[in-house]
Amino acid sequence: MRKFLLAKHWHYFIAAFILPLSILTLGIFLPFYVLNGATPFIAIPLSILIAQMVVYFWLWNIGKVLFSKLPFYISKEYALFKWLIIIPTAVSLLIFAFLLSGAFILGMGYLSFSSILFSSMIIVLPLWILLLITKFYCFYFVAKVLKSFEKQRNVRQVEFLGDFLLLVFFPVGIWFIQPRINRLVYQIEVE
Repeated sequence: MRKFLLAKHWHYFIAAFILPLSILTLGIFLPFYVLNGATPFIAIPLSILIAQMVVYFWLWNIGKVLFSKLPFYISKEYALFKWLIIIPTAVSLLIFAFLLSGAFILGMGYLSFSSILFSSMIIVLPLWILLLITKFYCFYFVAKVLKSFEKQRNVRQVEFLGDFLLLVFFPVGIWFIQPRINRLVYQIEVE
């Protein structure tokens, strides 16, 4: 876990943005007849799954390590965070499994592309809304814990709004948040 928290910001950027973007680009530019038109059902969810897993594992590590070192206790929020970090991870895996099964059904020729796409939107859209709600709470919690750890007191929402926005805009925010986390983890190890 220490190595994961001490990784450089560009490591996360490559793992959560460049690698999924490469898979997505490959899936888009791959001829449509490859896999009988099922390429979008494999490339899109796979790229999303990789990006989401990197983000959630990163958030989990930050929340867990920094929360355990806080001098005060916000137990209700941490208990909620532990549950809400599991939900988007499970939902991401569920969406990936559903779209992958749609790719196999499409590849076997049982249903048309439009019927698979329509049925996937009916099932995936509510899951995606749940994923967004839980993801925003995880961003909220990690931003609060990060700022609270830096200030060594319980902070107000206005104080960690900037960190929250940096986490929401992850590919950009990682360049500013991760160096601070590296500094804090080094500080924890020295103490």
